Amino acid sequence: MHNIIDKINSNRTGELVGLPCFCTANELVIRSILLYAKQHQVPVVIEATCNQVNQDGGYTGMTASDFRDWIDSLVIEYGIVPSSIILGGDHLGPNPWRHLPAKDA
Repeated sequence: MHNIIDKINSNRTGELVGLPCFCTANELVIRSILLYAKQHQVPVVIEATCNQVNQDGGYTGMTASDFRDWIDSLVIEYGIVPSSIILGGDHLGPNPWRHLPAKDA
């Protein structure tokens, strides 16, 4: 698989390249993303929002480390090079603490 540095370098030389990025914690969607990554031999970014995954488990019941471990297990299942999957967070912020006063959140 291509690594991210190769993509960045290609972009800087003017080549039109992209990095597929997905924001989801849905198992079917993530499985589709991993299948895409494997079939096309491309790196992908998978992000979760602070509502989906957070220190309290979010609505998925997963903390950040739970989410990472789950994705890691799927990466192994699909036989994908682990370094080709980049995990991130989307729409991060004080949302999980919205019930608190702004200065505390």
